[in-house]
Amino acid sequence: RFHVAQRHFCRATRLDPQCTEAWIAFGCSFAACDESDQALASFRAAQRLSPGEHSSLMYMGMEYVRTNHLVLAHYFLQASLAASGGDPLCLHELGVLAAQKGNHDDAILWFRRALTSATGKDEVQECIDMCSDPYWEPTLFNLGHAYRKARRFVDAADCYSRCVALCPEKYSAYSALAFTKQLMGRMEDAISLYHQALSLKADDPFSTDMLNKALEEQSESSPRNLFDFPSEIQGSKTDVKFPFSSSSVAWAQKEDSMLSDAMESDVDMSAAP
Repeated sequence: RFHVAQRHFCRATRLDPQCTEAWIAFGCSFAACDESDQALASFRAAQRLSPGEHSSLMYMGMEYVRTNHLVLAHYFLQASLAASGGDPLCLHELGVLAAQKGNHDDAILWFRRALTSATGKDEVQECIDMCSDPYWEPTLFNLGHAYRKARRFVDAADCYSRCVALCPEKYSAYSALAFTKQLMGRMEDAISLYHQALSLKADDPFSTDMLNKALEEQSESSPRNLFDFPSEIQGSKTDVKFPFSSSSVAWAQKEDSMLSDAMESDVDMSAAP
């Protein structure tokens, strides 16, 4: 109920015009309603009140990412990172920016830095295993997206599995994990996970469509071909080649963008975790 929230935040800023937090929250309520100009005006008011505080800079950067002004977003997020001294949330948003630009390898580095900074662990896998706070589930989810788009399916599956453990009620985590398993040729696991996703959201069009494709793939009697992958997959726990049928290769590439739209609409990568 964002419009109701706006009325309360407006009253809060009138009662205490010096309250930085109220101005930031006011801006977030505008951003949620796609009112970018008012959101940026609120964030600028917060920045004027607390010039040394990095949060307002970060939220301005997030709003510019949301509206696809990526050059301005990079400027404000880098300024926020410098002012914060390495805030994990700033690192996460820089990963979102890199993903928005299509630089998936850079996005992986930023998301990994966010997790290592948040958990205090050096090894990425240890960070994933030790992450027990659902607050960082969006970072793991976005890292899984970046791994999947970089064709590092084993690492992506690890991230999505942790998301399922942290937020078992979130249908999109099951869908993402199912799609990754499908790309790996593990159709039975994918079908089971699609069913779990649909049990949480029965009208999810992506899970429904991909479940039908997975069932078709499983029922095909033609021999499977090997997807043209290198024998070593960077960052994977095992060196394997993933089996695909020839039809699977075609639709997997076609559906990749569809997955991004379906997943990221549920968990907005430009939103703070």
